[in-house]
Amino acid sequence: MAGSKGNRPLMIYTSLIFIVAIIMVIIAYFGQKHLESAQIQQNETATGISERASLLSDENRLLMEMNQKLNNENTELSESNEFLKSENEMLYKENENFKKLHEIYMLIYDGNKTQARTQLENIYTEDLTMEQKEFYDVLVKRSE
Repeated sequence: MAGSKGNRPLMIYTSLIFIVAIIMVIIAYFGQKHLESAQIQQNETATGISERASLLSDENRLLMEMNQKLNNENTELSESNEFLKSENEMLYKENENFKKLHEIYMLIYDGNKTQARTQLENIYTEDLTMEQKEFYDVLVKRSE
């Protein structure tokens, strides 16, 4: 019996080493699986990034073209707006001149020729259109 008591610590020591070895194999197995899955995800991410970069590049090109088109359209609309503003201003002046000529006509019609002549002198004839100048000449003759 003395021999079996002497082998007992050796058996416990061997068993502990075996258990530690099994635990290390299990840890190494799961560590290897984790590294493989991380590398697969990294490869998928790298592929995904290059695909996304390609899509973003195409989208960026389309947006740049759209931006250029909108800038050109904006420039055209600004030029058109300026033209319409100047035309509107010209028509406003023309309308004001017609109103003045009409007032003078009404003064002549009412027989107030001296006041009509005074107002005719205040009109700047360079701003009048051809039709307004003809009407202006008629009013000048009638106011005499």
